[in-house]
Amino acid sequence: MNERSSILPILPLVSVAALLVGLGQYVRPMADDFCAAGLVRDFGFLGAQTERYTDWSGYYTANLTQMVGAVAGPRLMFPIMCVLFSSWLALLGLLYRSTCVGLAVGIAVLMYSPALVQVLYWQDGMGENLLPLVLGAGACAIALGNVTSRRLIGVWLLVFAACGCHPAVAVLLIAGCCCMFLFEPTWRSRWPYLAVSVAGSLIGESLVAFAPGNANREAYYPEHPAVVWAVQQAVAESQSLVRDVLPAMVAIGACAALMMPRRPCLPLRQRAVMAVGVLIAAYATAVLTIALVWYAEDQAPEARSLFFGVVALIVGSAWCGRLLCPSLLRRPMTVTQLEASALVALLCLCQGAPQLNQWRILAPAYASAWGRMDAVLRSATGTATVALPPVPGGLDNLQKGGWVNDCVAGAYGLKGIHVP
Repeated sequence: MNERSSILPILPLVSVAALLVGLGQYVRPMADDFCAAGLVRDFGFLGAQTERYTDWSGYYTANLTQMVGAVAGPRLMFPIMCVLFSSWLALLGLLYRSTCVGLAVGIAVLMYSPALVQVLYWQDGMGENLLPLVLGAGACAIALGNVTSRRLIGVWLLVFAACGCHPAVAVLLIAGCCCMFLFEPTWRSRWPYLAVSVAGSLIGESLVAFAPGNANREAYYPEHPAVVWAVQQAVAESQSLVRDVLPAMVAIGACAALMMPRRPCLPLRQRAVMAVGVLIAAYATAVLTIALVWYAEDQAPEARSLFFGVVALIVGSAWCGRLLCPSLLRRPMTVTQLEASALVALLCLCQGAPQLNQWRILAPAYASAWGRMDAVLRSATGTATVALPPVPGGLDNLQKGGWVNDCVAGAYGLKGIHVP
């Protein structure tokens, strides 16, 4: 009976996770993935990273993962996606001490992302968005143990690596450390972990912000706007994000309250103040991650740039549920746990259905077309300019003389590619 009671609540969420993994079988290189492959061909594995960092992007960890993906080849994209996705869910289950809450948070973060396909099924997107979550969760898992020098080094390395994926990661990590110190009294005795995390975040963010290649990248965008204006635009943008994510926040808060181990029962007033503080911090963090994009690009963020704002809101709602747990529960309620889990799964499916359905239609066609294209390009000679038929899905923007053409040609060592 106890085993059945522990497994039953996770079944709806496991079903959603299985759906996401099943649709991942169609992942193939797209757009920027070919640029990384071309750099490796031209400069070698190590030289490609130096070239990318000094000529285009300061995302040193994301650059590394792109080159690793280029060396590993397309056939390993699906296994890599599965490893990252399963690691993310497993680490969350460990951190929340509840498999169900870990599944709920991990799946909701992805399904409520405005760019689910780019985050989960695109190699470049996985490196910039999903990988830093895995690294950050891994750092938190290490910090659960006693403070030792080896653990401190491990936490610093993982945090430093995570911040090299995207500049918004440092905002998330620093905000998380501040919240842990303010709202989790048990973590104050582990302040060295929080200190090395903040230090690693600041150093990593500095390496990203002051990379030599940023000048070339920023040349494609207008000059930086005023900081205040960027924050104002981010606040306006975040309001619609909160409206979209709010149902999942409520459901996940209920899951956390029902399923996470109860914390020492502090006075209700104190816990209520802490819960409000966490929500304010989560919203402020979401605003800052969006403001970074407005400031860097002086334009509305692309859909995938809102991803880290979703992370802040979802994680904050689970934290609130844990804080309020002793006031909401007086006895175990297995049926309610199942209902809360099913509600999260249903909300996630409804939110992610349009993106998943589009991927379900386009991805098989693109995977098939990519296979034919790959065979043609591999058989061509290095001096050839190859004519390709239109490719649906991930390379539907192939245009004569466009940057995607150049990247695909470079990946295969060809003179050029054009679509008649």
